[in-house]
Amino acid sequence: MKIGVDARPLCYPGTGIHRYTIELLKRMTALGGDEWFLYSDRQYDKTELSGDNIHHRCGNYQLPKLSTLYAQLLFPHWAKKDQIDVFWSPRHNLPLALSSSTPSVVTIHDLVWIHYGSTMTQFGRLLESILMPRAIASSKIVVAVSEFTRCDIKQNFPYAENKTQVVTGASCLSPDTVTLDKTVSDQKNYFLFVSTLEPRKNLNRLLLSYKQYLDKTPEPLPLKIAGGSGWGGVSIESVIAQHGISAHVSLLGQVTDQQLAQLYKNAYALLMPSLYEGFGLPIVEAMSQGVPVITSNLSAMKEVAGAGGILVDPYSVEEMCDALSKITSDSEHYQQLAAAALLQSQKYNWEKSAATMLNILHQSTKL
Repeated sequence: MKIGVDARPLCYPGTGIHRYTIELLKRMTALGGDEWFLYSDRQYDKTELSGDNIHHRCGNYQLPKLSTLYAQLLFPHWAKKDQIDVFWSPRHNLPLALSSSTPSVVTIHDLVWIHYGSTMTQFGRLLESILMPRAIASSKIVVAVSEFTRCDIKQNFPYAENKTQVVTGASCLSPDTVTLDKTVSDQKNYFLFVSTLEPRKNLNRLLLSYKQYLDKTPEPLPLKIAGGSGWGGVSIESVIAQHGISAHVSLLGQVTDQQLAQLYKNAYALLMPSLYEGFGLPIVEAMSQGVPVITSNLSAMKEVAGAGGILVDPYSVEEMCDALSKITSDSEHYQQLAAAALLQSQKYNWEKSAATMLNILHQSTKL
């Protein structure tokens, strides 16, 4: 079978959608039996996708705002030329001009534009509002990345309920070297925040709660922030300086996969009090290393974290501060959370997700 893919997420390493796309593609293409055609408006790293059954169609555009226009115009042409049997978009939208005789599958990671549109750029929100409903309507199968997102799609697009299936993300990190007792090593005594820096990630409130934690804790843990710059016009450096916590906070910027793996392994706890997430990949990655999380009690985060974390109201600075204090002061509770985190992470598996996704692509050609 010939499978066409919107491969543009591969152009953005370090993001959750890149991780989701590359990990599924690596495994699905390795299973054999299918021919893959990866379409993008620009070049990307092909190192992990170099099999004889993989064909890359890439442009050389570098302007992000032209990416959608490029995909809408060129992808249908390429799909027709390559005579693909099914088209998969792992990024919320489909080419409007894709032949109606070509079945399509679209993956929905979240419905941020509906619930927290104010945390998006105006251009991004406009594109989502135009293209996502059309993609959900025209696709043979809709893939949600969590049970929460599946229910969210059902609530907002009731007609899609019976054609929506779940394919989750997972952790790529091996748990083989996990040591649950992180209270005995100074090298493992820091909080970790991992995310693209944008308003929905709620970093401002987190920093304020961390400031309160510092004020009342004799020996507080430092905080490391890893992630590329997003948008929103807020200087994180300025917020940190304003709160007088620069000595305790390290801004690492975007890190490599190898650096991120080491950060997870050596972290005491992951902090992820986002306002909204469709899945929350850092939660699973941290838990796979026996690292408990402090995360939001909203959207998919409570589903993904399970018993491996402390759930907080992301709008309550005081509640987040209390969680920071509790997880560092109650060693018995910490050990319980760490063990539960490792167990919870084992519910998510890339091999299983890839097999499910490939089955969905084949299934879509028979509907």
